[in-house]
Amino acid sequence: YIIGVGNSSISANILLKNPIIVLANTKNDIYGLQISDDNTLNDHPIRYYYDLQNAKLTGGTIGELLYLYCENISVTNVVVHTLFIGYSTNVSTNYIFAENSTYGLYVTSSHYITLANSHIKKNVFGIYVIDTDHMVIDACEIKENSYGLRSYELSYTIIRHNVVSENDIGFYATYSSDSIVVANIFLSNQRSFKLDSHCDNITFYLNDFVFDEIEPIDDGANRFDNGTIGNYWMQYTGIDADNDGIGDTPYYIDSDSVDHYPLMKPYRFEDTIAPVIHSVTHTPEQPTSAESVTVYANVTDNLRVKRVILSYYNGSGWINVTMNYNEIIGLYVGTIPALPSNTTVKYKIYAEDYYGNWIVSDTYSYTVLAEEAPPGLQLPILEIVIFVGIAAVIVIIVAIMKLRKKKK
Repeated sequence: YIIGVGNSSISANILLKNPIIVLANTKNDIYGLQISDDNTLNDHPIRYYYDLQNAKLTGGTIGELLYLYCENISVTNVVVHTLFIGYSTNVSTNYIFAENSTYGLYVTSSHYITLANSHIKKNVFGIYVIDTDHMVIDACEIKENSYGLRSYELSYTIIRHNVVSENDIGFYATYSSDSIVVANIFLSNQRSFKLDSHCDNITFYLNDFVFDEIEPIDDGANRFDNGTIGNYWMQYTGIDADNDGIGDTPYYIDSDSVDHYPLMKPYRFEDTIAPVIHSVTHTPEQPTSAESVTVYANVTDNLRVKRVILSYYNGSGWINVTMNYNEIIGLYVGTIPALPSNTTVKYKIYAEDYYGNWIVSDTYSYTVLAEEAPPGLQLPILEIVIFVGIAAVIVIIVAIMKLRKKKK
C-alpha cells in the first residue's frame, strides 16, 4: 500500500499476486508520485496514470493498470492481473480479463464506473469496491474467487446479467445501499451472498440462486422482489397451482428477509438435464379384482421436478393420472383402480422439470388375480355334498311325518 506519498518514485519492483494500492485523502497527496513501467506484477509491466482526462486504452497484456484522479477514461480488451481505479469519474471498462491476483478490480472513492463483458477469475477479491457510487457491473463472469464482489459503502449501483460462480462468497456487502441486483446467475458458490446489518435497500430480483452449499445471509433491510416478481431459489419447495410461474407461497431467506414472488424455474440458468427416476414399485404385488394398486416412484431433478405422471394400460387403453409427492416417505404416489380378474396391467412413469425436460421409465406389469371367497365361507366340496344330503333327508322325514298325521 502507498498512502499519501507524493514526489516519490517507485521502480524495478517484482510483485507476485500482490498489486500496488495507492490511497490518498486529496489529489495533492500523491502529486509527483511516479510508478515506472519496469515494475511488474506476475511478470507483466505496471502502468500508472494520474490526473488523466479523455483517454482510451485498447489492447495489451498488463500486470497492473492504475488510474488515479482520472476522468472520462475508456479501457477495452485488456488482459490484466489488477485494474485499480481510485478517485476517478466516468471510467468505462469493457472486455477486461483480470485474474490471478489479490484484487481483480479495485475501485475506491469513485463515481460512474462501468465494468462490462469482462472475466474476473481466480483472485482473492474478484471485484473490491470502497466508497463508490453509480457503478454498473454488467455481463461479467466472476468466477473462482474467494470473494466474487466485496463492497464497502457501495451505493446507487446496478449489478446485472453476470454469472457469479464457484466463489467462496458471491457478493459480500458492508455499509452498502440503494442498489439493484438483477438477472444474475449465482451458481455453485459456497454462499451466494452475505449482507451485513448496515446494508439497506438493496433489491434483488430475477436472479437465479442454484447449487449453493450454504444458505445466504441478510442481516440488513433489503428486498428480494420488486413488488411483482422475485428470484429463483433452488431450495424453494412451494407449488404453483395457477401455473403463472411464481410460487404460491413466499420464500424466506431468514425470518425477516422474504421473497414474496419466488420463481418456479430459473430466469437465465439453462437446464438441459432431465429428471431421474431412481426406482418404481407397486403394492400389492399380485392384486385381486377387488384391490386397487398403489404405485411409488423415487424421482429427483438437478433443480426441481415439475410433475410426475403415472400412465397405465387397463386392457383397452392408456390412462394418465398425476402422482403426488409424499413428503413423509419422500416418494411420488399414484393409484391404479381395481380392474377385472385376468387383466394384464402395464404401467410406466413420466417425469418433467420446469424447463420441459422429460424422462420416461421402463414399463412394468402385473396380472389381476380372481377374487377369493372370504375366509370362513370356503368349504371343501365333500363337506358341501354331505351337508346338502343331510338337509334333504331331514326335509323328506318331516314331510313323511306330516303325511302320516293327516291319514290318522
